[in-house]
Amino acid sequence: MKAFTAAEIAELSNEWMRRFTEEPERFQAQFKTVQLFLSESLAGRTPSYGETCAAYLDELRREMAAPKMTMVPVTDEELHHLLTRTPGKAKRSRKSKRRRK
Repeated sequence: MKAFTAAEIAELSNEWMRRFTEEPERFQAQFKTVQLFLSESLAGRTPSYGETCAAYLDELRREMAAPKMTMVPVTDEELHHLLTRTPGKAKRSRKSKRRRK
């Protein structure tokens, strides 16, 4: 894992907080980790929470560095075509659909 710069930590922390405030239900497991953190600390072990956080921040960094997808509006007809087409088959022209006499 590449070391984080202070600027990256700030940016990633803001992204973490944005996600937490927009979708708090995704972070419910964090409350369970408090007990694990306390039990590891009381047992004299280094808590594993920091490693988990570092891995999550690294994942966020990769997501944020990935190229962003752009949403393109489509009509209902285009959407229907995309959802019902058979992958790998070329679209036939109208001429080829006509029945030969």
